[in-house]
Amino acid sequence: MKTAFLSPFSSSVLYEYIPQLKAQNVPAGMGGSAVFELVKGLIESGIEIYILTLHPGLKEIKEYHSNNVHYYIIPRRLNGSIRDLWRSEQRLIKDVLNKIKPDIVHANWTYEYALAALDYDIDKTIITVHDIPIKVLKYSSIYYFPLFLTSYYVYSKSKTMVFVSNR
Repeated sequence: MKTAFLSPFSSSVLYEYIPQLKAQNVPAGMGGSAVFELVKGLIESGIEIYILTLHPGLKEIKEYHSNNVHYYIIPRRLNGSIRDLWRSEQRLIKDVLNKIKPDIVHANWTYEYALAALDYDIDKTIITVHDIPIKVLKYSSIYYFPLFLTSYYVYSKSKTMVFVSNR
């Protein structure tokens, strides 16, 4: 079974699984500590896992492979990505998904990764919600509003969601 895992991620977490990451000048990724242990558990269970993450400023998709672990670092624009709801990032994520044809797509957070996953295949997508938009909006500035709307769009389209908190 092929599982695609879409999330902010740090390349260094995969050093023990893909040794070439340590030896090369690999982009760092965009964090995502909430998912590191889950990914390690999936890797160690032996499933075929494809990790897709974004990194600002890249010119092309970087990919690394070893045994059952496949790591894709996808370009993210430095400016303007929210204005068009990550259109180019979504297209690149979907290009990789179309190439690997996963059985399950696990998107984390309700923004660019979830939008791309839902557009790829709603029936194969599981979304993990890491924050409750109305709560975040309450404590954020107006700049969060597009993310708030994106989250509610994702909520309305998704068939399968899990939540890390009820608050």
